[in-house]
Amino acid sequence: METNTIDNLNKQISEHAPLKASILTDGVPTITLDEPESVTTQPLSEDEYLNFDYGELEPGENSTSDQDDDFHLPDFNLGANPIRGTFTWSFTALQTNVETYKAVLAGASDRIVLKTAVNKLKSYIKSRTILAKTPYGIAPKPDTYRFQDESGATITKPMVATGSPNDYVSLATYWWPDPTTENGLPYLASDGKTNPESNAIPDQTLLRNICEDIQFLGLGYFFTRKEAYAEQALKLLQAFFLDKTTRMNPHFKYAQIIQGMNNGFGRATGFVDAEVLTILLDGYQLLGESKAFEAASDVDSGLKDWFRSLWEWMTTTYKEVPKEGTEDYYHYEMMLGIKNAQNNIRSAYELQVLTYAQFIGEDAWVVNEINTVIKDTETSKGLLSNQILPQAGKIEVKDQTGASKEIPVPAGAMPEELRRTKPATYCQKNLDFLLRLGSLAENAGVDLWNYVTLEGVSIKKAIEAILYLAANPKEWPCTEHEDISNPAVYRIFRQSMRRASGAWPKDEKLQKSIQGYLTQLDTLLGAGSGYSEASYRQGLDWQILVHKLGYTF
Repeated sequence: METNTIDNLNKQISEHAPLKASILTDGVPTITLDEPESVTTQPLSEDEYLNFDYGELEPGENSTSDQDDDFHLPDFNLGANPIRGTFTWSFTALQTNVETYKAVLAGASDRIVLKTAVNKLKSYIKSRTILAKTPYGIAPKPDTYRFQDESGATITKPMVATGSPNDYVSLATYWWPDPTTENGLPYLASDGKTNPESNAIPDQTLLRNICEDIQFLGLGYFFTRKEAYAEQALKLLQAFFLDKTTRMNPHFKYAQIIQGMNNGFGRATGFVDAEVLTILLDGYQLLGESKAFEAASDVDSGLKDWFRSLWEWMTTTYKEVPKEGTEDYYHYEMMLGIKNAQNNIRSAYELQVLTYAQFIGEDAWVVNEINTVIKDTETSKGLLSNQILPQAGKIEVKDQTGASKEIPVPAGAMPEELRRTKPATYCQKNLDFLLRLGSLAENAGVDLWNYVTLEGVSIKKAIEAILYLAANPKEWPCTEHEDISNPAVYRIFRQSMRRASGAWPKDEKLQKSIQGYLTQLDTLLGAGSGYSEASYRQGLDWQILVHKLGYTF
């Protein structure tokens, strides 16, 4: 699978056109641009975490037919262009058709767009031979791992030692050997520069694979009702989480290890490795009506036990500092680090522990965590206030030479993400986590969508800041690291904007701004691009099956 980075995305675009901004009379920013001289992209759909190649449709399949007898459900009158199944984007259309959209995304429609997306999904499952996969886990591990260093030489190292071969292991992404020491230890940080050694240990790939497999098998079952999808999902889950020989232990003690530090244990950043488990649970819960699920109560109970153990490990509190050098001490350090973090890693952590708590039935804990950690309290600022600026101002960052400088930022900016060497990438990551937290809170009966702190901080304000900067690229403060007028950078926010559209359906001004952003994708990339809004509305992007209800596609 291709690593999804801005560098890789840039390879697909030979030239990009400069963006220009204008302001309508109602104050809503819109975007225009010069025609690009040459824009080439691969027709793929990707988000910040998963980059899938769907392959071709199966022989005999097309966007207007499906061979599943149980997929022909009642259809609706869906607007001006029933042949392509697309809509004119407008605030009015969203209000008029919101119930239809809900029915479509719930599967209660035979609509062409939906069928196209499901056929793409089926082709992906087939091309990746997910149904034929032998069940797998992270154990037993190989004795060594190999990678190519910067000079191209192949390096072989012994596998990192842990307490059990069933322990998950990963190496810090941006840490490199110290050239001034004989053994390279301890490693040194180089933010934004990936050490190829960090991709050599297989556990992170295996974890990613199981989460992708279950998400797609769950979606496959939900939209086609083919029992084969559910049966394979349960077999894969049994091997990865329950089988004593192959299973993964329910902790991340050895995640994002920095070689030569922490006595071989991981650190708080390692919690972000587990973020993909949230999409696994999304897919798993779509299997609930299958016969295979009903027959596998042991898998369901075992999986809930596994996630309870992980949740308890991730929410452990210590009344006193453990003895230095012990396993508990390094766990304590991890927990202290994540509680002090105020960036996308903390957002990923909160999304996880809240998701796991909902899955195992800790509903009261979920509500309390949202109200006391995500929101402000009378005595402390919450996650949103610690991440998002209530007013325009200046923040200190480092330029490419490492020198500090101040940059102006609008209200809603996220300073910790803008300070990174890939600021747009990390802004998008955090936006996606915050939007998913909004959906999770909604499921728990808490409205984060419309929550605003006394200082004026909100998730919506963070969305508005990115929309403003996208419409006014000359005001983007981090061009030297990532240029927001570059289509490869500009487009990374598209899925967040689609989620945001469904989150605030009655905010006409926001909807117009989102419309401007997404319409610009077609201008920048061409309507035929797999990243374009036109392709999305035709069902050529699998994410149309999972975005928040109410989106005007």
